[in-house]
Amino acid sequence: MYTRDELLALNRHDLTPARSVRKTIFSYRLWRPLRQRRHAARVFKHDEARRSNAISCSGLSLGLGGVNACSLSSKEAMLCRTIIDERLDVLVVTETWHDGPQSSSLKRATPPGYIDAARSIQPGAAVNTVEFQNHGGLAILYRDVV
Repeated sequence: MYTRDELLALNRHDLTPARSVRKTIFSYRLWRPLRQRRHAARVFKHDEARRSNAISCSGLSLGLGGVNACSLSSKEAMLCRTIIDERLDVLVVTETWHDGPQSSSLKRATPPGYIDAARSIQPGAAVNTVEFQNHGGLAILYRDVV
């Protein structure tokens, strides 16, 4: 069995370690395949971008987010969890396909302590016909103290 320091000493370009050495390197998590290293770099960049989304003014910060939902149905729990996990103060959701400001899917996506402001369906729209498709909609979910 190799120690961590012995394995780090093998970090040379002119040497191809034996399979047992490579397996030990993986077991100590000293090296990851290129695909995993690239993924970790993308996640790190995403985290930096997320942190830079906060607007700061006189010591106060505002967490903002935006998402194209392509229908809220079946995504309400994920959006609600995202708002809570990312500590967002405002989330703009486009293409909600909601039925109106009192839509149940919109209410389920809104966590406690938040208010939803949804653009309603245009007055006079033929909502009771087969041809009606609400493939749009805009909603803003924001913290009640904002």
